[in-house]
Amino acid sequence: MTFRKSRFSKIQRRFAQGIVNSGKTKYMPVLVSALRRRYTAVACFVSILIIVMSISSSNWLTRSFLPNVEDDEMTIAISIPSGSPFSRTIEIGKKVEDAGYKTIEHYEGKDEAIKGILLILNENKINAYINLHDPSIREASAKDIANLYREYIGDIPDAESFTIGTQIGRDRSAPDIEFNITSTTSKKLLEASEEFMGKLRSYDSVYDVSTSINSAATELQISLKPNAEKIGLTLGEISRQVRQAYYGEEVQRLPRDGEDVRVMVHYPKKLRRSIDSLTKFRIRTPDGREVPFMSVANVSQSPGITKIERIDGKTSATISAYAFEGEKSRVMAVFRESFLPLFDDKYPEVSWDFSGEAEGEDEFFAQIRFYALAAILTMFALLSIAFRS
Repeated sequence: MTFRKSRFSKIQRRFAQGIVNSGKTKYMPVLVSALRRRYTAVACFVSILIIVMSISSSNWLTRSFLPNVEDDEMTIAISIPSGSPFSRTIEIGKKVEDAGYKTIEHYEGKDEAIKGILLILNENKINAYINLHDPSIREASAKDIANLYREYIGDIPDAESFTIGTQIGRDRSAPDIEFNITSTTSKKLLEASEEFMGKLRSYDSVYDVSTSINSAATELQISLKPNAEKIGLTLGEISRQVRQAYYGEEVQRLPRDGEDVRVMVHYPKKLRRSIDSLTKFRIRTPDGREVPFMSVANVSQSPGITKIERIDGKTSATISAYAFEGEKSRVMAVFRESFLPLFDDKYPEVSWDFSGEAEGEDEFFAQIRFYALAAILTMFALLSIAFRS
């Protein structure tokens, strides 16, 4: 068998002729066929490459940037708005404890799941550490136990965040999806954050959507009416008198058991717990007169914010959520295509970016694409130099 000069380069002809002369043609039919039809072989290779890249960038395949390795310990972290009564913290802690007993009863007689529970309550935070039996003893996975535990705890409407971590080698409470949203005004940031979270909550495979904007109990915003300044009242003076009436004013300190006891004068508890008492509250003017509070000030209610984050001088918030196993890539693809373009059009003054694990994943794949292209060009250059073609 010989090869015509018009169809092969000198090196290809020598290589193919060497295979024929060695008598190994029957062992390499694909190679010989590829050498004969080099343009067809290149077209097939490029087609397969395009198909593989299309599948990898679509929602058909799921991928995980970091491996999910289950630990022998679960962690539960719940936080409620700052300023909530400690009785509410105790109530939620009781729900977590009861859920633990129910989970133990569920697996009793069938599987050894939970070894012990440690519960810690601290102001507006509830933390629980659940030790699990060794995987060689129990059949249930940590993920299955966590899902059952969550079901028994039930819904906590006032929870700012509620996470159950089961992974090792990473932050157990680290969310699967995380965004940073920035804006020049807090009002627009709150509106955009609510819409962002509302869209994430609409996905069945996403749960525990929360924001880093820590809201306290509803607070009263006081503003002056135009006639207040005419009688010598300022916003600071009105706020000071309201504070004296509802928080109290220290009038005396009494020594007791080696310590000073402060004596505070303020409204009775019944009036301090009622907003309606402001309608009867009177403000003392600089000349000694008393005027109704509502005649010199306006009062509005709004959610209080106990912590403000800033990035590059702009007010920012972190939106985080968790996704069921294998669903993260699909949710992110749909979220990018169906929501983010509309969000950018609706809130031009608000910007968003990936945060946490998603940010690292995005940067990694952006760099790997560049290095992969550089590696392909380098290999092509080396082959071209070696074969002088």
